[in-house]
Amino acid sequence: MKNARDLILACAIVETILAVPFIGAGVIISLAYIPLVAALVLHIISLIQCINEKLPKYGNITGLVTSVVGMVPLLGFIMHVTSAAMLWIIYNKIKDKQTTIDITPK
Repeated sequence: MKNARDLILACAIVETILAVPFIGAGVIISLAYIPLVAALVLHIISLIQCINEKLPKYGNITGLVTSVVGMVPLLGFIMHVTSAAMLWIIYNKIKDKQTTIDITPK
């Protein structure tokens, strides 16, 4: 579970940075939209890991859509904020879950 949790955290941080109105747009435009491609790849890897570990997938699916439509100025901002919020909610839900199974008799 730690790998998927760390990937969700990385996705949440990236989406949060890209959601800052002028900073995110400046980074995306100045680097010729490469950050959107990098975010797309990160969301794909995170989604695969979440599927393998049976964790919520909706944050990464939203992130995939965001990476595709992120080049549209206002829509991209709204989608980055939405994706970041979803990913932070998922991360906070799973960060304290127990990662080992307790098999001791009670």
